[in-house]
Amino acid sequence: MGAWTYRATVPLIEVDGPATVIPGVGPVRGGAAPRRTETGLGDIVLSATYNAYYDRASTLGLDFTGKVKLPTADEGKGLGTGETDFAFLVDVYKTMDRISGFGGVGFHVLGDSPGFNLENAWSANVGATYKLSERDSVGAMLEGRERVVAGGEPQRELSGFWTRRLDREWRAQAYALIGLADGSPDWGLGLSFARPL
Repeated sequence: MGAWTYRATVPLIEVDGPATVIPGVGPVRGGAAPRRTETGLGDIVLSATYNAYYDRASTLGLDFTGKVKLPTADEGKGLGTGETDFAFLVDVYKTMDRISGFGGVGFHVLGDSPGFNLENAWSANVGATYKLSERDSVGAMLEGRERVVAGGEPQRELSGFWTRRLDREWRAQAYALIGLADGSPDWGLGLSFARPL
């Protein structure tokens, strides 16, 4: 209890779709638009999580997280909004032998881009992980967020992931997702590495 965890995400992204679609936002304007493929640095996300409660007897925990998204993606390529965003999240989790269940809610404060106005929004997630061994675990998560632009669509995504502990500090995670709403990507793949700071 009382432990802090800090994370930095530096993504390299590729987007293939209509020019009116922005990653993390969805369609920002209606009507037909030419398709384009763009690759580049995404928006860097910094986060801090505080473990506010953990009971060893019940294995029930509560985390508070704050995030800031820095506008490092190329706005001209449609890889980002060019604005700084903030998010505040509350997550609960419980472990039962090899299985851990989790869920949470969040509130996102989005900066306004000169080209369109973004609305603040609520989000929610629920999922579970299964520990295969001391090094490996797999899991799935369903998450969604309200629409963030007038006339836009909400986000709904289902993802599966595999996490491997590389050593005492480093972890690697591979994931795949499918979009369940028009505001989400059709599909996505990713690979990340994490190390406590």
